[in-house]
Parts: sequence; C-alpha cells; structure tokens
Amino acid sequence: MGPLLVGTAGHVDHGKSSLVECLTGIDTDKLPEEKKRGISIELGFAHMKLPSGRTCAFIDVPGHEKFIKTMVAGSHSLDAALLVISSVEGIRLQTREHLQVLSYLRIPQLIVVLSKCDLVSSDLIEQRKKEITSAFICHPEATAEGSIFPNSNILLLPCIIPFSSKTLLGKERLIQKLDSIESHILNQNAPFRLYVDRIFTLKGFGTVAAGTILEGIIQEGDCVFIQGRRKCRVRKLHSHGNEIQKAKAGQRVALNLSNVSCLDILRGYLLTKSEESFCDEYDVAVEFCRNDAKGMSQSFQLHVHSSRTIAKTTHIGSGYARIKLTEPLYLKPGDRFVLRSFKVDENYGSVCGGGIILHYSFLRRPHPEFLLLHDQYLVNKNEKNYYEFLYYYLDKINPMGVPVLEFNKMFHIDKVCRSKPFWKERGIDIFFSDTYFILKKHFEILRGNIILNLKDYFRNNPFKEGAFVYEVVKKNKISKECLDFIVDNSVEFQIKDDLLYFKNKESTPMEQCEKIEDILREARFTPPTIKEISMILNLTEKETLDILNGLVHSHKIKRIKYDFYIHADIFKALEEKIKLRFKELAQLDMSDFKQLTGASRKFTIPLVEYCDQIMLTLRRGDKRILNHKSTQITSLTIP
Repeated sequence: MGPLLVGTAGHVDHGKSSLVECLTGIDTDKLPEEKKRGISIELGFAHMKLPSGRTCAFIDVPGHEKFIKTMVAGSHSLDAALLVISSVEGIRLQTREHLQVLSYLRIPQLIVVLSKCDLVSSDLIEQRKKEITSAFICHPEATAEGSIFPNSNILLLPCIIPFSSKTLLGKERLIQKLDSIESHILNQNAPFRLYVDRIFTLKGFGTVAAGTILEGIIQEGDCVFIQGRRKCRVRKLHSHGNEIQKAKAGQRVALNLSNVSCLDILRGYLLTKSEESFCDEYDVAVEFCRNDAKGMSQSFQLHVHSSRTIAKTTHIGSGYARIKLTEPLYLKPGDRFVLRSFKVDENYGSVCGGGIILHYSFLRRPHPEFLLLHDQYLVNKNEKNYYEFLYYYLDKINPMGVPVLEFNKMFHIDKVCRSKPFWKERGIDIFFSDTYFILKKHFEILRGNIILNLKDYFRNNPFKEGAFVYEVVKKNKISKECLDFIVDNSVEFQIKDDLLYFKNKESTPMEQCEKIEDILREARFTPPTIKEISMILNLTEKETLDILNGLVHSHKIKRIKYDFYIHADIFKALEEKIKLRFKELAQLDMSDFKQLTGASRKFTIPLVEYCDQIMLTLRRGDKRILNHKSTQITSLTIP
C-alpha cells in the first residue's frame, strides 16, 4: 500500500491540532495569530511513519465557521478523514458542516475521534457514542444501503475511537486503524495536475508552491504552467521535508519554482505540464441538503480542489444542473465540488450542496439520459457504464463522429474506446483511426447521402470535374474532418485540389475537352471568348464554363482573368521566353512584352498582370523586373 493522506475535520477547539501533534510530534499551528488565539486559521501540515513503514501525511483544517473555505480547500483528495468530536461538548455546528463537506467530496474512509476523554467520565463517553450513532442514522445523506456516503465504502456506523492527547488513550488503536486503510489508486499515466493549497518563500530558494498531486508525475527540472498560461521550471522537489527527484499522484509535494514570485501564484491555482483551456460553464450532477437551495437557479460559492469562485446554477434535469462560473476553471469529469450558501443554516452552517463535474457545457440542450449515463460511469467506474456512456454519445448526440482530440478534451477518456476488441465484444461495428471515430451504421448513412448528393450534383452539372468540398460539407451538414474520414475509408471518392470526385467517373466529356484544348493551343495568346467557344462547339455558355473550370483544376489551361483562358503549354513557353529576355535586359516595358506575345495590348496587358500575380515579375512603375526567386529555366520548348 502506498502513502496515506489524511485530513482532520470537526468543530473549532475540539482538539484537531492537538490530535495531529500527539500523533506526529509536529505543531501545525505556525502563525502568530494561531498561537495567540489558540485556533487554526490556515491549513496545517504534518507527517509520520506508520508501523508498516508507510508515510502518513496529515492536513489539519480550521474548524471555525469563518474559515470553512479553508477547510474545504484541504479536504480534497484525502484517503481518509478524522472527524474530531469533543467528548465535553459533543456534536456542534461545524461538526455537521464538516461532515457535509466530507460526504459531498466522497472521502473513502471516515474515523470518528472522540477527543478530550480525560476530562469526562466513562458514562459521558458512552453517551457521546450514542449521540454520534444517532446523528449518523439521522443524517440526511443516509441511504437504504446503510451509508451516508452513497457509492463509497464508509459505513453507517464508522469506527469511533475515544482519545486523549494528554493520557494518550486511543493513540495506538488509531495508528493501527490508519495503517489498515488503503490508499487511493490514482492515475499516474494521466497528465500532471496539482492545485496549489500553500504558497511560501524560502530564503535562498524563492517561491515554493505546495499541494497534493491529483494525477501524473512531476520530476525535478520539468517545466510547468501556472493556470495553463505562465511557464516556469521546477528547480527542486520536496516531500515531508526531504528533497526528492520525482513525485507521483497521491503525494504531498512542494515545488520550488523559478522566476515566480508569491504574487504570481495563489491558493487554488492549477499547475500542469501543458497549456490548458479553462472553461466557465459545466454540466454537473448535484445534490442538496437544504430545502432553500433546491430551487437550483441561484448563485452559490463553489469550492473545487483548492479553488473558490461564484457559480450560478440552472436546473437542466432531475439531479443535474448547469453551472456558470464568474472565473473560468480547468476541471475534468469526475472532479467533486462543494456548494456553500451566502447565509448560514442553524443545522448545517453554510454548506448546502455538492456534486460531481460531468463535462464542460458543449450542448445547447443537454440530454437527460446522457447526463445520467455519464454520471453513472464517473461514480461507478465499471465497464458497463463506460460502454453505455460512449455508445450513447456516438449514437444519439454526435452521429457524424468525433475527432479523437475533441473527444479527449470533452471527457478525458482513455484509449480503450479506440480498441477493436472493446467494441467487437459488444457486437458493435465502429470505424476509427488515430484521429477520428464514428459508429459504422452512421458511417454508412453519411456515405450513402454523399453518394446520392454527388450523383445529383453531377446530373445537374455534367461538365464539372468535381464538387467543391465546402459545398459537400455544407450540403450534408458534416464537418470537414468527417468528410476526410469518410473519403479515406471509402473506395468511391477522392479529394484533389479542394474538389470531391468519383474515382470511376470521367471528369468531363473527353471530346469537348480535347476540342477546347486544341482551340486554345492554336489561338496561342489571342484566345476566343467563352461565348465564341460555345458557338464553335454548339454548347451553352454554362456547359463551356464548366469544362473550362475543370481543365483549370486539372492544370491543362490557365485562367488569366474572366473570359480569358490560354493553354498551359502556351503560357509555359511565354514564361521561358520572358526569362530569356531578362538575361538581355534588366527591365521590360509593355512594348517588349508585345514583341514576345505577338498580340495586341488587349491580350498582352492581362498576361503581364498575371505574371505579376504569380510573382514571376515585379512591377516598377510602367516597367517590370524579374523576380529572381522564381523558378529557373530547365528547358526551352516553344510550340
């Protein structure tokens, strides 16, 4: 079993800090004001070695209602929580409030520590145990399955350990209980993510940011981004006072950052190894403990990890809401949050609800069934929910398929969904590549629609070689990525020069194409107009224009301007003659170009302007010079 992260919870002055100091020998109240007032104000940190050799880190949180936000910041990512209740005072307001926080964050293990037992009689200790048992049974989060924490392994009646920091009553039993708790299984292969909960400066080192690694690995010398934007380097790493080279998910770690001051980084800031896009709107599963909060369409204080902002919730389904944040955050599916009201309730303080992040709000109108499936997958983490959630998205929400990068951005899904056995075992055919995937049944529907639309297009435009890609995308209401994927996985199509073709379709009637090529080749630099070509071939002007455009796309002719086309071979010869003339003269005027073309100004001027356009020549007043970056002559074949 790996290192353990444990947090304290409970009413102010019930003995949380004394408990941690008794276990570890470390006084977590460091601030002068904490010493003066005798209460915790900021998060405190301590650690110890358990009998098995494991490291157990403690986060000691304030109990006073004014510092509940600090308590929430320290309660994320815990393996277990010690709910400290004074045997003198019993359950108080912050006891219930902290219990709500722990329940909404789904802390896996809970141990109730009945403190200050040296100050009361054994009869009162037994009475307090009964009160605690009764409070848990009546807890609004209690379920028929017997847990106040649905979908977790916290029992309805958690372990209650009488304790005294003076007489050391219960110390050994508590340590043994902690040593039996299993650590979180966190994803070390995911991208590194850490939310800062402590910032300080060390003389000779500079700024240090500390927190619990949620995912991934960090090493000395790595570069990290603060809030997804500012880049800095990790000079050194420390964990529990020891310098280390590498830290992984689940560890408490302090990062000495280069070129960063304490003013550049605040509690709640995110550290990652890559730039990330922050979002201000998320779809969430949410539950409330107070009736006055269940209307949903109102504002709350939202706490997630060590961040805090204002969120306005809007009801989008039974148990689901869309939250609009005043400050964008980078949150992933499965992140848990707590909602606090701006007013204090006499039973549960300011805490009024909590839930789980599903995804950023990419749908205008959410699908209730999809929200439920995604919620079940994130909570249960079983294969059946995973498959149902993915299939629903590809079948109902995005039948045209989805780019892999976009899908990962929305749901942070692992690669198993892109393995053939994953889908084949469930009898589902899916097409996918490294960049895109789509259900086969929708692939065939979209492919069939494109075939029908393309046939209809060529029926109405028989002389066009292909359909413009942007028109096909617009007509079929699909993305360019989707069209590319369909073309790459079909035998019927090909894309060239932004045109979509049928592979087995003759581009245009060959006889008319060859006749137009002959006409333009013979005309050289004085070609006929579209109307004149139409009369020669007995075609409509539209049919002639379609053929001319097809020949342009196949690079057989050049379009100099509207109603002015010349054969590509003729223009190539002119290009070579121009380059040869520039070997004799540094500049050419219009009369020089007229000598080269043998045509009037009516035809020569557009040709010279086209040479400027393709950067063969550069204009200097009424003369031209050669652009020496243009391709050099390789042959001299003048038809």
